[in-house]
Amino acid sequence: MKISYKVLQKYIKNIKSTWDIAKDLVMHTAEVEDIILEWQNLEKVFIWEVITCEKHPDSEKLNCTTVKVCGEIHPIVCGAKNVTAGIKVPVAICWAQLSPDFVIKKTKIRWETSKWMICSEDELWLTDIRQEGILELSPDAPINTCMRDYLEKNDAILEIDNKAINHRPDLFSHIWILRE
Repeated sequence: MKISYKVLQKYIKNIKSTWDIAKDLVMHTAEVEDIILEWQNLEKVFIWEVITCEKHPDSEKLNCTTVKVCGEIHPIVCGAKNVTAGIKVPVAICWAQLSPDFVIKKTKIRWETSKWMICSEDELWLTDIRQEGILELSPDAPINTCMRDYLEKNDAILEIDNKAINHRPDLFSHIWILRE
């Protein structure tokens, strides 16, 4: 059975952390098989504003952009047609794992350094449909915010095995887990 930490938060004001709840359940009630952190691929994706956007000197289809993070300017090579200066975008930093076989690394694209990546919706797994351009966020999106928090996709799922230890049918719902 899967229990959502966010659902538990709705009913209990001063709720413990996910790990404490799991420990209490294991000690007193049922076995917690796993804690699944939802949307882990968004942990290293942040909202930043594109400061400059110029055509790549050695390519017709690429753009050389910069984003400002904590007072430092960082270059990003981007191939999207809709990238312009002044828009807020999701940026995956180095070692962000967007999918099991796709990790962001510092690289040179046509002799221009690019250590991060401006992402589209499908690269963030927000849609199954291939997108032409990058994801443009609203102008009031808070800079330096993690995309996981911005999209409110920061739930943890407790996977509980109620059959192994005691098989209590009263623990097959969120409400009864809360009572316990």
